[in-house]
Amino acid sequence: MHWYMLLASALSSVAIADTERVNIKVNILAAPVLPAVTKSLPESFHLQSKSLLGKWDFQIQKFETSCKDFSLWKKKLDASGSKNEETSALYECSLSPEQPVTSISWHTAARYCRDQQARLPTETEWVVAAVISTGVKQACFDQVEAGTWVSSSDKLKNDKQTFLNCVFKVSDDEMFEELGLDIIEEQKNDVEMTWPGINGVYGMEGNVWEWTSSSWRPQGVADKQAMYRVIKGGAFSNGQNSFINNPQWRNAVPQDTNNYSNIGFRCVWDNGEAVND
Repeated sequence: MHWYMLLASALSSVAIADTERVNIKVNILAAPVLPAVTKSLPESFHLQSKSLLGKWDFQIQKFETSCKDFSLWKKKLDASGSKNEETSALYECSLSPEQPVTSISWHTAARYCRDQQARLPTETEWVVAAVISTGVKQACFDQVEAGTWVSSSDKLKNDKQTFLNCVFKVSDDEMFEELGLDIIEEQKNDVEMTWPGINGVYGMEGNVWEWTSSSWRPQGVADKQAMYRVIKGGAFSNGQNSFINNPQWRNAVPQDTNNYSNIGFRCVWDNGEAVND
């Protein structure tokens, strides 16, 4: 058997079947109008709209990678005899198998995606998937022009029934009143019980931060040797700093970091022509 057949067999043995994906295909010809910047952080901490210009054509996981899927992958990987520092680290899955896996390094997230014949998204791919309309009508939203920036949380908060139907998939007024729309979450939610975005991608505004493949060194970082990777989306742990959940904002941490219980990830697959980050 040839080496490439062995590689394909090894990849398929640790892949997770039936990962739900959303197709993102849009040509952004004019820089989208971004929300006003409301906090006085350095300009480098927020996205520049011109970086979103161009053709985008990829698929992205509909939900953040769950503990259930990650644990299954890890079990298959261990059984395959593959052992290295990328996959030997502990991970956080103590509360629910349906919650996003956290406390993993960028290396481990990247390895998981590679084993799904995928990769981590760039920062700009992540933002396009989160809030830039592809022009395809979703069940939770009206038709929105392609290339338009739409914040799902702002839209859904104005419509009680839409919130119930799209987020919690129930129509229980008491549950709605008990939860409240302005509640500050104190723990991560199950991946399928988070906010849906304009393109039908869930959990991109405030459940857990998500690794991207993009590198960026924040101002004032003392360690000049460490490689920093952009994380996006904010997390339940941001508390009153919920402005950070806006996909316009970026943060970054060392790629070797594996002890944050508020950083998870999702994967993307290439369809065709795309813009490099």
